[in-house]
Amino acid sequence: MKKVLRWILGLYIILLGVEEVFLATPGVVYLVAIFLVLTFLLGLLNQELRIRVSKAGALMILLAALAIASTFWSVDPDWSLHYAVMLFQLVLVTWIAASCIEDGASFEMVAWFLVLSSIYPALTMVREYLSGAQAQYAIAEGAKQFGERIAFSDADPNLNAYRIAVSVLAAIHLLLNTQGKGARMLLAALACLFVAAALLTGSRGGALALGCSTAILLLANFRRRKGSVLLILACFTALLLVTLPNLPASVSARYLGIEQEVATGTMAKRKLIYKEAEASFGRHPSLGVGYVAFQEESRRRGGLGLAAHNDPLEIIMGLGLVGFGVYALLMAALLWAAGSVPSPAKGLALGLFTAYAVSGLSITLLATKEAWVCFGIILGAAGQTGPVSIAWNRGLGQWLPSGESRHV
Repeated sequence: MKKVLRWILGLYIILLGVEEVFLATPGVVYLVAIFLVLTFLLGLLNQELRIRVSKAGALMILLAALAIASTFWSVDPDWSLHYAVMLFQLVLVTWIAASCIEDGASFEMVAWFLVLSSIYPALTMVREYLSGAQAQYAIAEGAKQFGERIAFSDADPNLNAYRIAVSVLAAIHLLLNTQGKGARMLLAALACLFVAAALLTGSRGGALALGCSTAILLLANFRRRKGSVLLILACFTALLLVTLPNLPASVSARYLGIEQEVATGTMAKRKLIYKEAEASFGRHPSLGVGYVAFQEESRRRGGLGLAAHNDPLEIIMGLGLVGFGVYALLMAALLWAAGSVPSPAKGLALGLFTAYAVSGLSITLLATKEAWVCFGIILGAAGQTGPVSIAWNRGLGQWLPSGESRHV
């Protein structure tokens, strides 16, 4: 049962990387999600899986419950209800992902799935760049073009950048922990491909998340694999030096103009959004305007009508100080869990948390499936394999021997 569950989870993760391909038939991804949930429930009935409640899991439940409750005071109750129900679904997938990790072998298996999820998008984006068919991505309701940013199937470049950053982390983790020479060469090539694709998105937040999370991953593995870490760092630097000057002119300008944009620009209208948020928060400080309803509240007041593009801001605007308190505690619990993961998985767990924390400052990730799957991987690696365990779980201490199982 657990092996079947892992393979279905793997298919789900891979499909998330190419979800935009199925926009015309979104049932493909949802069908796999249904099989994932049914398999999990069957495991519970057969007592091969056992639900426990961790503090992080309890906070997830509380956050989802607040999101549901906010529909009673939301400025856009239908929209808030839609995303609140989706949040419960994402929490369930988080628990399932956590339940799939019980030893080092299962963790490595999930890492491979993360790598596979970005191969097709990255190849497509690099092919578009090499062929000159550079996709123009528009923001602000499609009315204003801003640069030759390469987008996979018209997906948001910021989301693409986050997805690919996660795959870079998984590839580097496997590269540091895989013995086979052929596999290591493949992983090295894929890591280079992913870095190039991430840069082509033109996402400055994504580039920052990639750099910070990779640094955390390498630092966590420095003592254990000093030579390999230094070699990867040198190759990473060389790749950046080669890639950056050859990016489309407007994309290079975006990266090189970060300092000026922060100092004098609007940061792609984010500074304007923050001003609107400050005014809105003064009117709804305690409970907010409703989960993911800030965009509608802004539109009704004659503002930009844009999402917050920032997870902490989206939460504090949607659920007020009460919801933000729950969110902050959840992030602290996830960070604690990542820090409690035993080696060699600790670096990847900390890297995944860092990638989310940094990317979440420039894009709304809390409503995405990719972010919650990563939360589940972190909790599973820390031994918090279910949504509910009254006692705080302090992790496995060490990976169980391959083939040995434990109830989750």
